Amino acid sequence: MAEFFEVPVLREDGSVGSHYVNIEAISYVDLETEAGKLIPDGVKVYLNNGYWFTLSGTKVEEVLGLIRNRASVRFKEKPGEN
Repeated sequence: MAEFFEVPVLREDGSVGSHYVNIEAISYVDLETEAGKLIPDGVKVYLNNGYWFTLSGTKVEEVLGLIRNRASVRFKEKPGEN
């Protein structure tokens, strides 16, 4: 049975909302870091259907933990600009 979880997302128009994601649909996650620390607004989740979204808000760490614990996905880290 598919497991869905609610995530806060930043939409292309700049508004913030919620989205329900099937954990099995996650392909990989792009993490942006600066000086070894996660940049919360730099987390993009890519789905296996070609769509992606940017995580935002205070629950980024919680959502990443859920993804790490439940899904077998790649986390791709790229350094932020200084």
